[in-house]
Amino acid sequence: MSRRARDLDTLNQDILQRETRASRSGLSVLVGVVVIALLGYLALETGTRAVGHEPWLIAPERAWAWFVGLPGSSNPPVGVAVAGGLILAIGVGLLAAALTRGTRRRHSLPTHRVVALVDDDVIGQSLVRAAHLAAGVGPDQVRVIVDRAAVLVTVRPTSGVSIEGAAVEEGVRSELERQGFAGVFTVSVTVTATGVVGQ
Repeated sequence: MSRRARDLDTLNQDILQRETRASRSGLSVLVGVVVIALLGYLALETGTRAVGHEPWLIAPERAWAWFVGLPGSSNPPVGVAVAGGLILAIGVGLLAAALTRGTRRRHSLPTHRVVALVDDDVIGQSLVRAAHLAAGVGPDQVRVIVDRAAVLVTVRPTSGVSIEGAAVEEGVRSELERQGFAGVFTVSVTVTATGVVGQ
């Protein structure tokens, strides 16, 4: 492999990583704002206490005494257990967000030279056309959701006309193969029990 080909492969991988992975900046900003707000409130309560004014919500020493006394309480309030569970869930969620990569709703098309990316919504629109042609219904009777490695197709039949789910699935798979996504997605087709009139 030539150096130019290696450089192109490296560039393609960099583009693919940047365009398919979402940053966690929004979550980081949210956590930072919450922490700053809590610290600001604590500073406000401490400042009002230092100048001899009444606390805004609760005195810091009273809150600390209540917190320290919780382990010794034989019957803690239900709200404490609920708050503890909520804090635990938030902590686990933040830890999972920190350790896992964010993803964007995009997939890469198979190409020989440069990387080509397509949004999942664009893939879904092309699959709507394939599904409604295979089902023999209007495009507004088909809904397609592309979710990472799965394609979920929902078809609302015309009243009195039966639809073969296998035929729709075959049409969707053929369109995926034509686009170069063979084996990338699992396809699930659902034909609703209630149909529409006059379509």
